Amino acid sequence: MEYKKISTCNYGLCLFSMEKMKAFLKEEGLISRKPLVLLQKSRNIFLNSIKTGAWFPIPQIDSGEYALSVEGFDEPFDDEWEELFSYDGFNLEVINGIWVSDTASFLDFDPADFEGEGREIKGNYGTVRYNSSCLRWQKDMAGKLSNSDIWYDLSSGKYLVTIRGYARKDAGKAPRKAGEITSGFRFSFLKTDAFTECRNPRESDDYEFNVEWLQYSYAGKVHWLPKKESGIKWPIREPSLKNHFLTLLEDGRKCNLTIKFDSADTEKEGVTRCRVIRGVMAPKDFMLESGKEYTLYESKKTFSKEKIIELGKLVLS
Repeated sequence: MEYKKISTCNYGLCLFSMEKMKAFLKEEGLISRKPLVLLQKSRNIFLNSIKTGAWFPIPQIDSGEYALSVEGFDEPFDDEWEELFSYDGFNLEVINGIWVSDTASFLDFDPADFEGEGREIKGNYGTVRYNSSCLRWQKDMAGKLSNSDIWYDLSSGKYLVTIRGYARKDAGKAPRKAGEITSGFRFSFLKTDAFTECRNPRESDDYEFNVEWLQYSYAGKVHWLPKKESGIKWPIREPSLKNHFLTLLEDGRKCNLTIKFDSADTEKEGVTRCRVIRGVMAPKDFMLESGKEYTLYESKKTFSKEKIIELGKLVLS
């Protein structure tokens, strides 16, 4: 099944209503053509923007193209796709429809680019931009088209947004065809009378939106044998562990933990130690061997002192 495509060149997507965003920027006294810079620099302005539903940012995802599905407008992902996560409760106020956009749209933001009849703007070396009231796309020098902003006629009101991340089940099992998209997002909206809380997608350890690397964390068979007191479960199926980030679940909640391989232990016989560290860090280029048992650790720092806590054993079959 064919799905709409949305692209990001700025490691993030967002949902926003143009009229609401303009009202928010006016209320905050922001007249800059680069509101993204201000939203990134001022934590108070950013928190107010998500509290009032001015936008819903989806940060820290790989640059590239994604399949897009919006409930009530697009077909859901079929059985060739697998749901990797589902997060809900994000505030969004809608006035006359919403845009699903590359966050780079706020780097040089002009509301007029999202309004009026469709028009093409030619750039250097054969590049072209197209702006209209329902779609914005770009064409590079090679002639490749990418949608940066897609409009949906969602009725006005306050909503709690649910985002689900998907990956094709065959992703990583066969060479990817040119232009093939293997991950995507689906959005649904629950109307509400008022916003009673504020969920922060940017600063919470509860959320991991990067479906591009999550899908490869779901690729050999892994058995997780945790220590009972750790409360940690291993969700990965059939992983190819080389050069991939791996996510743990603790008490049913994502911890956004990343395995960093310790190359200093790779020459030792028996257990190879791995550290589990918060945040995104590039792992060492070291392949865990099947049939061996590994010990996982979490690194915690308190007042510049590092404490290593054993989390459990990992056995690869």
